[in-house]
Amino acid sequence: MKIGKRILSTALALVLAASALTMVPEREAKAAGTITAGNENTFTIKSGESQDYTYTMPEDGYFYFELKAEGARVNYKFVNNYKTYLDSSCSNGSSFVSSPYAFPKNSEVQFHFECNDAGYDFIEGKDIIKNCTYKLTINYVKSSNFEQESNDLKSDAGKIKKGKEYTSVMMADDTDWYVFKAPKKGTYKFMMVDTDTVTDYSQKMNIEIYGGSNKILGVSSITKGTGWTKVFQKKMKKGQKIYLKCTYDEGGFEYKIKVK
Repeated sequence: MKIGKRILSTALALVLAASALTMVPEREAKAAGTITAGNENTFTIKSGESQDYTYTMPEDGYFYFELKAEGARVNYKFVNNYKTYLDSSCSNGSSFVSSPYAFPKNSEVQFHFECNDAGYDFIEGKDIIKNCTYKLTINYVKSSNFEQESNDLKSDAGKIKKGKEYTSVMMADDTDWYVFKAPKKGTYKFMMVDTDTVTDYSQKMNIEIYGGSNKILGVSSITKGTGWTKVFQKKMKKGQKIYLKCTYDEGGFEYKIKVK
């Protein structure tokens, strides 16, 4: 009787062990890989699995990425510092080009990809689950006198000087602050331009101008395709400061700023 119980217990343990070995998690997440700018990377994901990649932000510039899906739809997510900037999908045979993005030097950008409902191919009398294949390219644009992120607060405003042209990227729900300190007494003009030459008056960036206090001295805006715009002009004493607060509600674009 004891022998029979021992045999039954052993058999049950073997069955449970075999079941555990054959169980597959619903989604298999693999360790994050790294990607660099300038190369088209081709990846394949099995249906029901995911992949993660990181890109390290260089300095003095911004990047945008291109995504192409082949074979099946690919779901993707783009995250920096726990904030999700994009959460969407790219259908089979389609492509997507992102807006420009700029983050502090050496910060990591995370890309997460998933393959869901890839479908089946009927091969030799069997239904074979399709894989998701996609191509990812990161394009880095280096620019001199580029804004130093993070400049989201007045206390972290980027310093600008007369006679220099500065390049920046405005992202969705972003705020960029700049400060100018007059090198001598005189009249100074603050000029800005959206570098997109396609005119679109529905797309505009708002600018608020402040002195040393929190009192607004003026407001202005720039729109796509309208060229350089004088957003503010003022007679200033040596050492006096002017702050510019730039905001935009939607997608990203490149813009420039200079003081004359």
